[in-house]
Amino acid sequence: MPNKVVVGVDGSEPSRAALEWAAAAARALDVRLHAVTVWEYPSGMVLPFAPPSVSSREMEEHATRDLAAFVKFTLGEATEAEITATTGSPAGALLESVSSDSLLVVGSRGRGGFRSLVLGSVSSECVEHAPCPVVVVRTGEPLPGAGPVVVGVDLGEDSAVALDWATGLDGALGAGVIAVHAWRPPMAEMRQARIDELRRETVTALEEWVAGRWPGVESAEVDGDARSALQDYVEDVEPSLLVLGRRGVGGLAPLRLGSVASYLVAHSPSAVAVVPGRS
Repeated sequence: MPNKVVVGVDGSEPSRAALEWAAAAARALDVRLHAVTVWEYPSGMVLPFAPPSVSSREMEEHATRDLAAFVKFTLGEATEAEITATTGSPAGALLESVSSDSLLVVGSRGRGGFRSLVLGSVSSECVEHAPCPVVVVRTGEPLPGAGPVVVGVDLGEDSAVALDWATGLDGALGAGVIAVHAWRPPMAEMRQARIDELRRETVTALEEWVAGRWPGVESAEVDGDARSALQDYVEDVEPSLLVLGRRGVGGLAPLRLGSVASYLVAHSPSAVAVVPGRS
């Protein structure tokens, strides 16, 4: 489990939702909360070939004060958080703030703060390159532990890593874990009896795979393309978190979890955690 929760903050409503989610996760896991913001000189502030009227140290101090005020206003005076205001690439700053033992939380999209950035591009870069699990949060989503943790699995190694991480997280959240496998018949022109037989085999393999390594975890099989099937399942179940492996090929219905994760980060109605595979 993570030794700290890092959250990107830019002053927008999506980043406020990310901050609230990250703080709740840090409390449940009993680890440090670290809020990071990125600043730059406003475009109209510096004339060509002229020195800036405000020094970088002053800008950093101003950004730090604003971030601290934003954290206290959002979470309350009693919340303790490490504060970092830096300049440069937003995604780069967040990636430099984490290690493989961290949890990184970002808003799905947003404009505001010193960088006036679109967190959609930042979240995509973090999901793709972070050495640790990344949670992408949308405004209005339930906090950690408010619902079960759903894990999309293909019975491959990356989804096993994701399920390991999810069960460890649930040790702190206590909301339960559901391993969900999306299945489609391999051929369109197939007798219904054979399709039913393959579906039974899929369900049996899924149940045995889950029970063998994660006793107590519920399993479920859904029909259809993994992207739309998992999205529909999440809309019905309303979990507090959907967990996916960053990439993976394997299992009974081979699929590239990279494309599935990319789609669901953009379209899932719940918060999405993307877990990197073992290096």
